[in-house]
Order: sequence, then C-alpha cells, then structure tokens
Amino acid sequence: MTEVRLSLELSAQENAQAYFARAKKAKRKMEGLLLSLPVLEKKLSRLNARVDLAPLKVPVRRRKREWFEKFHWFFSSDGFLVIAGRDARSNEIVIRRHLGESDVFFHADIFGAPHTVLVSGGRVPSESARAQAAAFAGIYSSAWKSGLFAVDVYSARADQVSKQAPSGESVGKGAFMVYGERQWFRKVPLELGIGVDGADRLMAGPLNAIRDLCPVWVSLGVGTESKTDAAKRVVGFLKKKKPVVSWGVTEVVSLLPAGGFRVLNSSQ
Repeated sequence: MTEVRLSLELSAQENAQAYFARAKKAKRKMEGLLLSLPVLEKKLSRLNARVDLAPLKVPVRRRKREWFEKFHWFFSSDGFLVIAGRDARSNEIVIRRHLGESDVFFHADIFGAPHTVLVSGGRVPSESARAQAAAFAGIYSSAWKSGLFAVDVYSARADQVSKQAPSGESVGKGAFMVYGERQWFRKVPLELGIGVDGADRLMAGPLNAIRDLCPVWVSLGVGTESKTDAAKRVVGFLKKKKPVVSWGVTEVVSLLPAGGFRVLNSSQ
C-alpha cells in the first residue's frame, strides 16, 4: 500500500496540484539522468582501461643482513665463506677480527688490493676453494681498474700475517706484513659473476662459484662501460628473473670493483 501524505492546510485540489508538480520535477530529473548515462559509461570505460594498464606493484621482501655483508664476500662452490676489505678501515677489521688460526690469507701481487680471508670454519680448505678465493682477491684489486685481464695472487697462513714491521719501518692503517713462503696463483683471470643465491642475496665473486650457487647470474669482464650503466643492465636482467627483491642499482654498484665493465654472459 502506498502512503500519501496530505496537508490539512490545503484543499484537495491544491494537494493534487502539489503532487503533480513533484511528479513533473522527478520526471525532469530522470530525463537528465538518462541523458548523462552514456557520458558516465564512457568515463567509467576509460577509468577501467587505466586500471588494466597500470603496472601491478610487486610486494618487496626484506631480510636481515648477515655480518659478512659489510665486506666484499662470496661462498665458494663447496661452501667456504670468503671475505675481503672494501677500504683501509675494513681491511684492518678483516685481519684483526676475522682471520682465524686455520683461515687462509690472500692478496693480489699489485699495489692497491684488499686483504682477503678464506674462512675455514675448522675445515681444511679445498684446492678449488683456494683458487676461487685467489680469483676473488684479484677481481677487487687495482688490476681491474688498470684494465688488466689477469693478475698474480698469493696466499699465506694466518700466522704469517703480522702488524709487526721490520726494524726502522712502520705499517699504516689497513696494511700488514706477510712473512715466510707463499703459495702463488699465476695469471688469475678477472671475470666477475653477480647472482641471486637461495636466500635472495646478491652475491658477487668468481664466475664459476656464482654459476654453481646462483640459478640467476650475470658475468662481467674488464671493459669500458661505467659502473652505473653496467649495474643498470645487471639489475634489468636479474629483476626479470627475481622481481620480488629489495635491491636495485645502488646495491649492484656497491658490488663492483673500481674500473670499467662489459657484460659477457648470463643464465637463461
């Protein structure tokens, strides 16, 4: 049943005229709405198209950084951690805090090279791990910046590394003396691999280790491309394969040695 409200102050004819006026007004509003409906439908269609074209934001996974990530680092193919200093201060820390009795010290035979430590973890380092650590020491030396494609590297036991200088000499911050016989790795090739390991960490090191441990990787050699340009290319490839990560160009730049680059190869 429809409820009809009448005003007692108006006559029956005046009440009827009031309802008739309301009906005419409602009809005009309806006609206006019907005329504007096609315009609204077009606007809605354009908005839907924009939503379809807008890229979806991929959620970013963030993780806790490990202590060794403040240095240059990588894991050998058989699981040995290798770290190297980034500057004089971190070179000092690498030796004073992280060179254990059973660890192995590496250094490229060139002025301007990081102190590199193969962390044994109580195990006897394999020959392949030693060779990869030697390659790592060469990659982050000034040999790369100098445009060399290979460099000699030597290793020594932890007890051969000392802050004690010969009589009449001094050892500056970040520098150490190495005494006794050394093991040499001749003409170590400079080829860097950057990949994403199982923990979604960016790992940079000798290409053979990176290929063994990282399903997604890019290799770089000595070249003429700038750090930033090379890093952009590396990030572009890696993020196609692993989009849900928190790193970018800045993180890749921090992994690169000083010098120029050329991208050589990548995982499929």
